[in-house]
Amino acid sequence: MVSTRKVAATWSPPRDRATARAWTRAELAAFLDGAKSGEFDHLVD
Repeated sequence: MVSTRKVAATWSPPRDRATARAWTRAELAAFLDGAKSGEFDHLVD
């Protein structure tokens, strides 16, 4: 499992608004539901 500290330490915001990604509430809810159900577990080793 990936440590959230490692992710937080390497994450940086986009340099400009053109590359920023704005998620709708529905998209964010769907992502979180998938993460809770283990949909992305195969990506984390």
